[in-house]
Amino acid sequence: QNVHAFSFEKEQWKVQATEVFHSRNLVVATGSNPKVWQLLSQLGHTIVPPVPSLFTFATEDSFIEGLAGVSKEVNAKLLATDHSPLKIPLLEKQGLVGALLVTHWGFSGPVILRLSAFAARILAQLDYKFSLQINWLAEGEESLNAEETLSILQEEKQKHPRKEMQNHCPFSLTKKLWNKLLERSGVLPHQLWAELNKGQLHTLAQTLTASTFLIHDKAPFKEEFVTAGGVSLKEIDFKNFRSKLFPTLYIGGEALDIDAVTGGYNFQNAWSGGYLIAEGVISE
Repeated sequence: QNVHAFSFEKEQWKVQATEVFHSRNLVVATGSNPKVWQLLSQLGHTIVPPVPSLFTFATEDSFIEGLAGVSKEVNAKLLATDHSPLKIPLLEKQGLVGALLVTHWGFSGPVILRLSAFAARILAQLDYKFSLQINWLAEGEESLNAEETLSILQEEKQKHPRKEMQNHCPFSLTKKLWNKLLERSGVLPHQLWAELNKGQLHTLAQTLTASTFLIHDKAPFKEEFVTAGGVSLKEIDFKNFRSKLFPTLYIGGEALDIDAVTGGYNFQNAWSGGYLIAEGVISE
């Protein structure tokens, strides 16, 4: 039923909906519900302002044209733009490794969703305008750096001088992606390996290991499905998800300032929290 209000009166909870209910315990598991957050705030709970989490990135970079559907394991980093001094130390230093999916509007896939979760509040402060740096040569937790990549490219030039660039890729990249990376590096597809000059070799190594894309917004379809924000975790006893303000009030799920990376962890949080809440209520 649609709850209009709830309050704690005479050692019990009064819940006002189409009818009025009274109970010893009250469990709030309403997800990201602004109305319920307001009611909890009126009880004295601190509400951390909500921001979207688990979303994809939109870019206007022409690089993605014709690449929709291409998937590749990469190392991805988030960088602040030149217009914002705000830095993202953890993600800027080492990035995250995982599968990236190129879409019609930008970038998606597990690694992007994880980045959005870890930096949800920071990206909201940036108004979703930042730079995404991609190392296309990541395998597992190992990623080639620019120097290692340059060495491989120099060796390939010596071994296969008469082969066309578009027909010989020394890395595990699809031909479509390889050709796009060549184009971004200023290398012609029909150019022979022997014709690569020193500058092109360095540029190609940099492009393969540190392509940078300006992100201007979240994906255009409002598809984010998790919210960071909610009741402050400092006000919750996590032995049973009991409110520290009211011993018979339990709060779980996304009503709390909890969100997790993709992979079912938000479901796990809800299920585990529900179990502990049930144990707490039963023990009353």
